Amino acid sequence: MTVFIVENDLNLLTLPSFPRGIAMRGEGNAVNRLDRVRWLANNRVYYWGDIDVDGFVILSRLRNLFAHAQSIMMDRQTLARHERFVGKSNGSNPSMPSNLTPAERDAFDYCARHDRRLEQERIMQSFVDSRLAALME
Repeated sequence: MTVFIVENDLNLLTLPSFPRGIAMRGEGNAVNRLDRVRWLANNRVYYWGDIDVDGFVILSRLRNLFAHAQSIMMDRQTLARHERFVGKSNGSNPSMPSNLTPAERDAFDYCARHDRRLEQERIMQSFVDSRLAALME
């Protein structure tokens, strides 16, 4: 089974359907509560949060529980494609999370250095649909 964890109700409600999959809301820092959902350990898990320093901190926390979790649409390419929707961050300044891939560290560093944030609900639906369709191929 494939599990998508998203942070925003709008994105949860507008995810396209996909075979043998479910989606759930991670609720930001409450992602730590997912440790009780042990069956996630035996399934493919994708996390989609805001592209900002806090989103990457949450992703790292999820990986403390489920190291195999993968991010989707949390990269510099997504930022670049949606530049007109990128705004200032909330001023948070955490240190680099430990559980990020090189591409995620690059996006984290960019967001931290430039005080940038792309909220996931601002990502174009056509982009979301195409990225998810590519995953399901």
